[in-house]
Amino acid sequence: MKNSFPMTLQAWVIMSGLLALNACSSGRETGTPPYESRDSAGVNVVWSGPRLYPDSSTWVVHPEPELQIGSQGGELPNLLSRVRDAVRTPDGRIVILEGESLEIRVFGPDGVHIRSFGRRGDGPLEFERWPKMTLAPPDTVVVWDPGHGRLSWFDLSGELLRQSSFLPLLAELGGLMGSPWQVHRDGALLMTSPVSGRRGDGPFDYPVRIGVVDEEGEIHHDFGQFPFGNGYSHPMGFTFAGWFGPRVLGAIGPESLRVAMSAPEKWEVRFYSATGELQRIMEAPIQRAAVSPEVRDARRAYTLDIALQIGLTEGDADRIEDGMPVPDSLPAISRMLWDRANNLWVGRREADPLRTEYFDVFDTDGRWITTVHLPSDL
Repeated sequence: MKNSFPMTLQAWVIMSGLLALNACSSGRETGTPPYESRDSAGVNVVWSGPRLYPDSSTWVVHPEPELQIGSQGGELPNLLSRVRDAVRTPDGRIVILEGESLEIRVFGPDGVHIRSFGRRGDGPLEFERWPKMTLAPPDTVVVWDPGHGRLSWFDLSGELLRQSSFLPLLAELGGLMGSPWQVHRDGALLMTSPVSGRRGDGPFDYPVRIGVVDEEGEIHHDFGQFPFGNGYSHPMGFTFAGWFGPRVLGAIGPESLRVAMSAPEKWEVRFYSATGELQRIMEAPIQRAAVSPEVRDARRAYTLDIALQIGLTEGDADRIEDGMPVPDSLPAISRMLWDRANNLWVGRREADPLRTEYFDVFDTDGRWITTVHLPSDL
């Protein structure tokens, strides 16, 4: 039985072209999960207890796609490489940001290509270096282009509606290339910028500055500096990101609860207004996963693979792994995002930091709705 559940597709983009997420109920829901709400010094504190998974309340995304766009060895425009983002419009059209050509490709609900626009370059209709894409209601494509430091709005015919330069903002950030975690559908961005500092040779902590920026590049609120994990700096100039360090994650959502940010070392989400006022604290009894020997082995294999690709040795990879601290448990939360119905999806960090299989979904009151299980290869 298929359930209809409001969701945004841009958070899940896979190279095989699977772009339709259809949750299938694995059974009938039973009971009501616990929920407590109280006020403390003007802040709403919510405790919401998800059911243990897997159970009859878990929504399971079917591993077989309803629609597939792109295939290995295909031909343009269905040949996809390094897909950056994908969104689906209310009428079912699918918009893909192709990462190799930096084209925006529009497909019909049946997967048939309609048109392409944009490309790599320096012109007003061109992009450079890892752009991000979202959809402003009902069908305006919004693209953040970090290579040119600008935000662009397009209609689905490919016409450029307007652009905003963020170069003054980036200069204000000390010349550091800020990066939006998420571009909201009303044009606001949740920006991060690395905090400057000498890393040297060896392990280092990685702090970032977080702020809400409007569509014209003006800072609405600067939340300040937060931990964003750790890493290792090699004397040849390469840096390796750690898997296990504490980090804060953010998601920009509805105006009433503008920003959600996770706590670095426990399962807790804090909700702020656009001006930085703390409005709600949400907690849930979700246990942090242990750093198992299998996870450590996977991390070591990943580091070795990257090291060999960039010309380092196996000994270099061992020194990098041995130099980074490893806690007993993983960070509690892997990622967060708001869907179109203003529900907050909070991913559980199970093992692999590059993949999230379980999302707990909460409504705007902080009440747990369901747990969504994605296929392991998604």
